[in-house]
Amino acid sequence: SATKISFSELGTVVPVNASFGSSIREAIVLITIIIAVAFISKKAKNRQFTLLSLASIVIVINPFTSKIIAALSAANAEWRIAWAAPIPILFSISITAIIRSHAASLKQRTSLFFTAIGVTLLLLFLFSGKWTLRRDNNVIFGKPGPTIEKEYYQTLSIMKIIHENRTDHVIAALPQIAAWIPLVSENSILILPGHRYPSVMRTIIDSNELEERIRLASITSDNNDFSENNLKDISHFFKKYKVNTLIIKKDNSNANNWILKLKNYNIAAKKTVTIDDFSIVFF
Repeated sequence: SATKISFSELGTVVPVNASFGSSIREAIVLITIIIAVAFISKKAKNRQFTLLSLASIVIVINPFTSKIIAALSAANAEWRIAWAAPIPILFSISITAIIRSHAASLKQRTSLFFTAIGVTLLLLFLFSGKWTLRRDNNVIFGKPGPTIEKEYYQTLSIMKIIHENRTDHVIAALPQIAAWIPLVSENSILILPGHRYPSVMRTIIDSNELEERIRLASITSDNNDFSENNLKDISHFFKKYKVNTLIIKKDNSNANNWILKLKNYNIAAKKTVTIDDFSIVFF
């Protein structure tokens, strides 16, 4: 339940094998980069590639230094810039370097040998595991969808209604709507942004306050702890952060139960407006 949220459970940094799907791919990537560095590091013009490769191995892939970087930065978001940015590029360059390392003399057996090594490493990487972020998650391929998600247009309509009903609004919203509110209404006050990495907020919000905000925002979706202690906490957070607008799924019985139970703590809904699949509740 939301009362048990802690940052130790959220983790510090996504494991390096999460980007490629398994530790086998991680090993192949490391081997490929090391071989490529050995092939081209003697050339002065390729020293930059060598330095970037070694820096990535020592700083990014190294589990000890990556944890330090995560602790000093935005935790789970760290892998995006530190791992997902350089490693796939370095891997691609490394494969190319191995295959073309002796391309100037194609008739030599060494050229064919190194080309075979490069192609083999590439095939091993491609077929050594599922293309997933998690091993238990299957990938579904399909045609690209719309450039802008439908939630963007739904958020536009929702915020229009909110602005028509009140000028001062502090909003607790479902993640898929909260993610778009800063874009369509930059002056609105949100209890919690709608991204999937709440721990990145540690860089700008006190940990205790962030945990309170996470618990408070969870009543729009999955918080079904109606114990007396949790009710008191949520009602206290509701008043503390001056929430006056909820955005919930209109058929969310759990969120509707919260609205009913908060009446016992002098927090009463004044008006509810329904649009599409959502309900906007004003307090």
